[in-house]
Amino acid sequence: MLALLLTRPEAGPATLRIEVADCQGERLPHPASATPPEAWEEHGRGLVIVESLAERWGFQPRRLVGKTVWAEIQLSPGSPS
Repeated sequence: MLALLLTRPEAGPATLRIEVADCQGERLPHPASATPPEAWEEHGRGLVIVESLAERWGFQPRRLVGKTVWAEIQLSPGSPS
């Protein structure tokens, strides 16, 4: 599942929140800076990109099974809406 949510506060920049859910609750994300992937590895780069673009990110368990990983990106005042 993928969800996008745009919030527009009365003051300050708008925030885009991106959420991606899956059913693998046993595989929790960890900061990419903690364990960078080796050059030959086929995975492990997604959070490197997220950490470089997002203001903040995190995850939360889903109700029955799995987790939702989210990231928030602050949009500049001149961004298209």
